[in-house]
Amino acid sequence: MSKFYVQSGELRLVLVAETVELAAIAAVDTIMSQHLWIYEEETLGDEIRRDHLMVEALCQLDAVIQINERGFDREDSVLIGTPEVVEEWHLLMTRLSGLFVAAGLPPRSLPLRGIATSPAIAT
Repeated sequence: MSKFYVQSGELRLVLVAETVELAAIAAVDTIMSQHLWIYEEETLGDEIRRDHLMVEALCQLDAVIQINERGFDREDSVLIGTPEVVEEWHLLMTRLSGLFVAAGLPPRSLPLRGIATSPAIAT
């Protein structure tokens, strides 16, 4: 696993992840975990959930997430579109919530920490 410096908007995290993409998803998870209630709300459709999450994410993050293995504010950072990462996160949460419910558990309510990534330092 590698150490990644992830930044977008006010968010600056140092994460340990297997890939750049997983680091981006973990960063979005950090911001969006407070919105997990949306997967417990049975009256909401998938499109409404996705739209709500996208608005919330883009209120807190820039249009892109910058990821680098050397540090923050570097010109050689990998740039990944925030909407694409939020969409991937939403698909993951939808699937996880479905699995939790199928197992007789409530939908996911804890951050992804320790599943695919782990934080090294949160700043």
